[in-house]
Amino acid sequence: MLTPEEVAALRDAAIRATYGDGQLIANNYRLLISFAVFTGCRVAEILGAAWSHMDWESGEFRVPRAFREGHFQEPKTRTSYRSITLPGFLFKELKVWRLACPKGSHDLIFPNLDGRPMSYRNLVARGFHPALKRAGIRRIRIHDLRRSRV
Repeated sequence: MLTPEEVAALRDAAIRATYGDGQLIANNYRLLISFAVFTGCRVAEILGAAWSHMDWESGEFRVPRAFREGHFQEPKTRTSYRSITLPGFLFKELKVWRLACPKGSHDLIFPNLDGRPMSYRNLVARGFHPALKRAGIRRIRIHDLRRSRV
């Protein structure tokens, strides 16, 4: 579990979406980490999240599935099916990201650069662990972010 100060440092250290010659060259790890912290979602739920799961009128995110072991699956438990009201800043960042997000057949909120489901290993190795190191935060599991709600 991270303190509010550590969460802020981690968000600052995480890579935002970057572009080169009009092409997306880095995923928006900062937004993904923020989403994990401020929603309490499991990583598999985040990796399975689609734009169609957003209710743009109410500012809520519905959790109808997860992406685990290379497949879309049911959420972990019956109570995992839920709607989460997003903080205003996160909702605004998602609206901006939607325009730049790589497009794919699954309409994912956090896809890889080709628009396909992001690999858990790549997320951890390329986004999460480097952000922890840059922020000077002890190594934790990405799952611990859901317990760090501030």
